[in-house]
Amino acid sequence: MPEAPAGYRLAQAGEGDLDAAHALVPGTARAVLDLCRAGGTLWIAREADGALVGLLAAGDLDGAFHIHALAIAPAHRRRGLASALVARAIDRARWALMPAATLVCERDDAGALALAARTGFVALDESRLGGGLAAALARDPGRLVAMGKRV
Repeated sequence: MPEAPAGYRLAQAGEGDLDAAHALVPGTARAVLDLCRAGGTLWIAREADGALVGLLAAGDLDGAFHIHALAIAPAHRRRGLASALVARAIDRARWALMPAATLVCERDDAGALALAARTGFVALDESRLGGGLAAALARDPGRLVAMGKRV
């Protein structure tokens, strides 16, 4: 199981973590976070003092393990937390025998694109997408990119 960087710990979120988790990703519906938590696919990163500083929420979308939300508090970025959370999620996808993992990010978010590339994701051919990924891209055509990797 992937380890957290020094000074942090990773864990599955509990019900008591939902308020702090939602504060990190206010654009993600609380219901999505709660469904991911109930399914064991909402992971959090905490500082040594217990403060929640990051999260990754994932679940099934179109038969793939989809990362719905990934956020690290600004003061804690560039320390390996996002990579560790993605590695934890990919381990879960493998355990669940999912064929692939997917995510959607903004085309102009250099940090998100670099993280995706570093963790093995590649841009998907939008003309071949259907279902949930196509719907996600349709929310803001041209601004978002779907990425995926085999697990």
